[in-house]
Amino acid sequence: MRPCHVPAARPDHAKACVLFALVLLGFPLSTLGSNLASGAHVQARNEAQLEILYPFDEMTVFDGDGDLDVQLLASPPVKNSPDERIEVFLDGQRVHYRDGKGFVLTKLGRGPHRLRARIVDAHGHAVLHADPVRFYFWQVSALAPPP
Repeated sequence: MRPCHVPAARPDHAKACVLFALVLLGFPLSTLGSNLASGAHVQARNEAQLEILYPFDEMTVFDGDGDLDVQLLASPPVKNSPDERIEVFLDGQRVHYRDGKGFVLTKLGRGPHRLRARIVDAHGHAVLHADPVRFYFWQVSALAPPP
């Protein structure tokens, strides 16, 4: 797991980073304290929600391999059946997404990227959208290695 980068101007990302870590460790969201959950915009289960937990909006990701762990939260959970599924888009292109809370994007190029997610019904109509996330991928240049 890669460390979270929390910009000083975005302290709300620190709460989301903690929530992300707890979810990865297997803690059910229902057991988390109300202050943490409300700070990370977790809503009641009777309200449909789709959220990109990681990466954060305006985050800089440092990775030499070009890989990025993506974490989503759907509430209530999506079964990825023919009736309902999650679609994920990177820079406008649909990327493969399987069941589960997260997946890895590979071979990302350096620079800015935009990640979107949505839940679609059996007819392919979007029924719920996550707020889009813009992140920046940083890699060491082969032409100008670090000092």
